Amino acid sequence: MQLFVALISWQGQTDAVQRIAKVVHPHADDLVVIYSNAAETPEIGPGNWHQMPNSAFFGAKFRAALDLYSGGVFLLIHADTDFADWPGLLARCRNLFRDHPGLGLWSPDFDQTHWTNARVLFGPGPGPDLLLVAQTDGIVLALAPRVVERLRRLDYSANTLGWGIDWAASAYCHSHNLMVCRDTRMVVTHSTSRGYGFFTAFDQGTAFLGQLTILERHHLSLLQAHVHARIAREHPVPRRILAAIARRLGLRR
Repeated sequence: MQLFVALISWQGQTDAVQRIAKVVHPHADDLVVIYSNAAETPEIGPGNWHQMPNSAFFGAKFRAALDLYSGGVFLLIHADTDFADWPGLLARCRNLFRDHPGLGLWSPDFDQTHWTNARVLFGPGPGPDLLLVAQTDGIVLALAPRVVERLRRLDYSANTLGWGIDWAASAYCHSHNLMVCRDTRMVVTHSTSRGYGFFTAFDQGTAFLGQLTILERHHLSLLQAHVHARIAREHPVPRRILAAIARRLGLRR
C-alpha cells in the first residue's frame, strides 16, 4: 500500500515541519512539503520541498499537493501538529487502508478540534478504536486514491483559506459507500490559533462546496444536520445564542 505524504507549512513553522519531515521521510513512499514564509526565502529538509508565495493559505497549498500526488493513500499533515510516534501513525494509516478496502477517509483523534468525537459520531467503526464519523477535520487526514481523484476535479482558486475541503471529502465518501473513520488510538496535538477571519473562510468554503454534485450536496446536508443536532444538545439555548454572537464578532470559530 503506497503512502504519499504531504506536509503543509507556513510562516513560523519551519522548525516544526523540518522535525516532522525528518521523522516521516523514511516511512513514506513519497514526501512533499508545501511551504511559505514572510521573507519568501528557500527552505530545505528531507523530501521534496515546494515553495509558494506567503499569500498562499491552505486552499492553494492543498491544490499544489494534489498536483504533486504520485499515487496511493494521500496523508496530509499540518505543521502545527505534534505526535510522539509519527512512524507509528504512518504504519497504522497504511495498514488500515490495506485491511479495509471500503475505507475512504481516515484521521487520528485530536486534543483540539471544533469537530469533537461527541459532535461527529455515527457509531463504532470496522475495528478497535475506530469510529464512523460525519467529519474528521482537515488537520491530519488520509484519503483513498479514488477520493483524491474526486478532490482533484474541484476548483480551489477562490478558496484560498481552504475551508470545506474536509466536508467535500466526507460528502463524497458518504455518497459512495466509503467509510469515514476517526481513530481514537492516536491523539495528535494541535494548535487552535489562526490568522484569518471566520466569515471570509466560511463564505469561501460555502462557495467551494457549491461545486459538489447533487448527490454529494444531499449527503453533505444530512451530515451537517446530524452534527448540528448533536452540537445543539450540548448547549442550552442561552449558550447557543452567546456562541452565535461571538462567532458574528469573529471571537470564536
